[in-house]
Formats: sequence, structure tokens, C-alpha cells
Amino acid sequence: MHIASSNTFRDSLAHDNVPDQPDTRLLKGRVYHKSFRRLADVARKELKYFELQATEKTKSRAVLLARLPVEFPFQFFRYYILARHCFGGLYGFAAAMTLAYMRFMRLIIMLGW
Repeated sequence: MHIASSNTFRDSLAHDNVPDQPDTRLLKGRVYHKSFRRLADVARKELKYFELQATEKTKSRAVLLARLPVEFPFQFFRYYILARHCFGGLYGFAAAMTLAYMRFMRLIIMLGW
């Protein structure tokens, strides 16, 4: 049995797409999971994705430059508060910092620096 997802990705080098199968079903409720083993794994995986995204260049340079000064603080707030990593102790703090930094690095790579 396959699980239906509300996320769909356009044709992209950086995102896989799994089409629905005849026996696809929608789950009712939430699925809790740990989406990564170690923070180093996240960093390596994200860097590969960002390099693929940089070849597609979907955002203008002006937009990337405008986001640069606010990207890290915004993303840290997003991960630490909104995604509730603040309840994860020191590991939650480290995860929020790593994820926010990687989103900042995405802009750097997209800019070609």
C-alpha cells in the first residue's frame, strides 16, 4: 500500500516525485518521524540539493540578495519556535541552528558565491 501525500513537486533535479498508485490511501492523523539521523547528514544532503537547485536558477538575483540579511534569523525562528525544536533541549537548539544555517547557505550557493 502506498501513502498519499499532499506535497507535489514540479519536474526538478532536486526533488523526487512518486506518482499515486491504484492502492494509494490517505492517512488520517499525523505521522511522527525523525527525518534525519545526524545533523551532519542533513548538511551533506542539503548541500547536494542546493547545488542541483542552483543549476535550475528559479529565483532572481535581486530576490536572493534581498533575502540574504534576514534569511538566517527568520529560518532560526521558523525552526526553533514554529517547528518546536525549542522543546528538544540542546539537540533541538543545534538542529534549529543547523537547519537555519543551511537555508542561509542555499542563498549563498544560488548566488554562485
